[in-house]
Amino acid sequence: MTPAAVLLSLVLQAAPAADAVEPALRAAVERFFELQEKEDAAGYLALWSPSGTPPRPEQLKYVFDNGDDKYSDLVISRVSINGDRARVRINVRRERSSTRKPDGTPFVSAYPMSIALTYEKTGGDWKLLSEGPAADDLAASLLEA
Repeated sequence: MTPAAVLLSLVLQAAPAADAVEPALRAAVERFFELQEKEDAAGYLALWSPSGTPPRPEQLKYVFDNGDDKYSDLVISRVSINGDRARVRINVRRERSSTRKPDGTPFVSAYPMSIALTYEKTGGDWKLLSEGPAADDLAASLLEA
């Protein structure tokens, strides 16, 4: 299959049915966003596998101190499970508010995000290995094809 055909087939794949996503994996994805909304750094860092590459605590503190996030319209658009590893592509709407306006009123921005999360099953739980743009995951899929 040519790279263009592989790309086209990946782009055209429909979102999996809600019941097709393993419940424990869906819960791990939802918790990823929930703990960011709550600004729970310890809880967020606990989502990560020991072999993962989590952000540093000071990075989380900076993000949490400089705005508030709300996530909505979460759609798991693709799941690929290979043994104890899972790659999940997600489309979600992020609303971020911060008090950067001179008069102290919140500045609010809202935009869609497409991200990819990679998990590994550790002790029966899905733990994060990495997070990044969905485009990076798509490129990795193309290289593997």
